[in-house]
Amino acid sequence: MKQKIILLNIIFLFFVATTSYSEFYKYRDENGAIRYTDNLAEVPQDQREGIDAYDAVEDYQRPTPQPAPEETEATEEEQQEDTQPTMSAAERQKMFQELTEERNALDAEYAEIQETKSALNAEKANVKKASQLREYNEKVLELNTRIEAYDQKRAAYEEKVKSFNDAKAE
Repeated sequence: MKQKIILLNIIFLFFVATTSYSEFYKYRDENGAIRYTDNLAEVPQDQREGIDAYDAVEDYQRPTPQPAPEETEATEEEQQEDTQPTMSAAERQKMFQELTEERNALDAEYAEIQETKSALNAEKANVKKASQLREYNEKVLELNTRIEAYDQKRAAYEEKVKSFNDAKAE
């Protein structure tokens, strides 16, 4: 008799464990990004009235059917290829040379910034007077300005590299 009860409990637990139920919420955070959570307390108070709640029941014994992709529609990659500019081999070679030179100049500028930073760190230990501190702070501000300019140049360079990589060869 005990074996039958144990067997029935095991069978019951098997069926209960294969189905799960959950409730989750969708909201937008302060940056406008869509967020999902299963804890209502994480949703900002001002968004709780209009929040979207979802009930999800998953049965792990049956796979969820996936819709078949439409064969007539072009994929995102194909659509991007159609809108990408084309370049001749000579244009690509010229642009590659220019990008290489620009990268080398950026690398040299980065090395100079790092040297200046190291020198300022060494100089910081020797600052003892208010006048020395003012001079040191001015040098730090100048370095920060150089770093910001470098970051802008680097971002522009990365955009050029991206457009170079995205361009199709003829």
